[in-house]
Amino acid sequence: MEGSKKRRLQGACDSCRSRKKACDSAQRPGAKCSNCVAFNLECTHIATMSRKNGGIPLNSASWETTEDLQVHITAILQPTYAGPKDNRVTRPLLVQLARYIRQLEAKISALENQANPVPASTEVEDPMSRLSISDNKNRHYGAEDDTKFIKTAIDLKQTLDPNHSLRRPLYWTLPFWQHVPTFLQPPLLFPPSDLMDSLVTLFLNTTNTQICLLHGPSFRRDIANGIHCTSREFGSVVLAVCAVAARASPDPRVGDGHSAGWQWYSQLHPLDPVNYVSPGCLWDLQLFALMVLYLYALSVADQCWLFIGMGIRLAQDMGVHRKRRTNEPWTPHDESLRRAWWVLIGLDVYASAMFGRVRTTNSDEFDVDFPLQVDDEYWPGELLADPITPWTQPPDIPAQVTAWVLHLKLLEIYGFAQKTIYSVQRTDFWDALSTAKWGHNVAVELDSALNKWIDAIPDYLRWDPHHPSEPSAVLYTTYYWVQIQIHRPFITNADRWFSSIAVCTNAARSCAHVLYAHFTVYERIPLSNMLATTLYSAIVLLLNTANSNGESAMATPRDLEDVYRLMEVLRRHEGRWQVAGRYHDVIAEVFALLQEPKPQDSSRKRKGQDAEEQLDWGDLGLDANNLIPSHGLEDSTDWQGWTSFAWEEFGVYLAGVDDGRPF
Repeated sequence: MEGSKKRRLQGACDSCRSRKKACDSAQRPGAKCSNCVAFNLECTHIATMSRKNGGIPLNSASWETTEDLQVHITAILQPTYAGPKDNRVTRPLLVQLARYIRQLEAKISALENQANPVPASTEVEDPMSRLSISDNKNRHYGAEDDTKFIKTAIDLKQTLDPNHSLRRPLYWTLPFWQHVPTFLQPPLLFPPSDLMDSLVTLFLNTTNTQICLLHGPSFRRDIANGIHCTSREFGSVVLAVCAVAARASPDPRVGDGHSAGWQWYSQLHPLDPVNYVSPGCLWDLQLFALMVLYLYALSVADQCWLFIGMGIRLAQDMGVHRKRRTNEPWTPHDESLRRAWWVLIGLDVYASAMFGRVRTTNSDEFDVDFPLQVDDEYWPGELLADPITPWTQPPDIPAQVTAWVLHLKLLEIYGFAQKTIYSVQRTDFWDALSTAKWGHNVAVELDSALNKWIDAIPDYLRWDPHHPSEPSAVLYTTYYWVQIQIHRPFITNADRWFSSIAVCTNAARSCAHVLYAHFTVYERIPLSNMLATTLYSAIVLLLNTANSNGESAMATPRDLEDVYRLMEVLRRHEGRWQVAGRYHDVIAEVFALLQEPKPQDSSRKRKGQDAEEQLDWGDLGLDANNLIPSHGLEDSTDWQGWTSFAWEEFGVYLAGVDDGRPF
């Protein structure tokens, strides 16, 4: 009675199919049949998948993890497997399999190198190499290292009897249990090729022109050669570049709002101890710098300070911080290492200033030269390079890297201020050598250094408000920020408080004008430090407005308008930069504590002022006629005392902003 037979359900699971049992997975929730539930088995459908389009769904997201990819590999190895007939499926699958194979090849090669170290050379062994139980000879040791002292005893032994040795293997060989185990990490997931090319181009044309971290031509060649698929270190750098560039990209695939680029940043894991059993490489240094550039915009800024320290320590371990003592030709790799070092140094200065913490290193602890003022296309091996005199920039073409070198020299001036003016405690030796006006003398010398620095700026990098450029905007806003930082500690000094207030106020006004003129023309942020200069300029102007009726007041009605414009700059970028929104809120909060001087005639515009430039207090969420007076400022003439209090209060606010904690 065939007509009475129950109709067989389609898509039986692998377990029911092998046991020839009826399967009801098609009717069960989660497609898990009752037989597998009863016997606590995994309900899989690999055999069924292999007959439908080769077992591969159209959604490429189904093989984005190693586990999912393993399922597809298992299906391919089945005798009944048939390849997918849809080209939309075939190519993405082959590409992902190829990337997975490259990752495995790289891991196998690394494991083979560990299991089969390079045989000993026939050359005479360096006696110092026997001091270490590591087989790595690429680490740097300074002149004061203890091994230099011990070497004198080794040299004496070499003179008396080179073959004499009483070293016991137990203490001079690395036991197997001290080897850090390696773990297979999932393959990196890169953006689609068109998006990745767009993000790389965006980074090289924006952020990289300001800090000169990457050598653009070789970076593009390495991507074209697929090195990011074979080397996890370089692949991580590529992902970090995509993450940083995502904030300036209009492509919706980069992510929404503050999370733009997070899908690529979240794959980066630089803290694996296995990575640093041996000395680091160029890509490690570049990765730390890029991760800091990305993290600064988020609410986890504390990690920036840690990553900068790790990057600098890794570079010191490689000897990048020291000037080369040999006459070997300078290579693009050498220059790239030097560039990475100086980017980390610049970030170290900014992080120390923002967090109020000690720097990882100071200028008297390294002697490496500044980057060569030669653009990428003129490096040796490039098409435009001079084959006779390498590392030569054409005299009629200004080098882009010149702006970055000037930036570093400016930060070097402020670095000296950090070590002197902002020192936590001076030793007795300083007091013995200094005078009663020691701080005053330091400030005078720093002002003199700043004057020499600004006089040395070439004409094409000088600020022109009618033709603003990104390099000049970065240089001048940083210059005004350094001025504020140098004179801020002397606001509470009875001998210098008035002159220091004048310098800070003028610097804040000038910085506000540069920022507003720049962001009127350019939409993007060329370098993240401009957000900090925006905050500090607004703070100075607000403090200056606090005693606008005092005897020594220097405030003008334009100061509050400048503050408003600075808030507009921050508001414009808070959609992608979380820290910009935080800075905006800090300014708005403190602004509400001050008694606003009422405009003499709010209905009358200043001559030459457009309607859209009028100061609109309503946009700030404040009532111009009912602001909150605080601390008796409306009757106060103690500008010096108020300023001291206000800087301390702002310190509390900034601590909440900069260390990732809520206010």
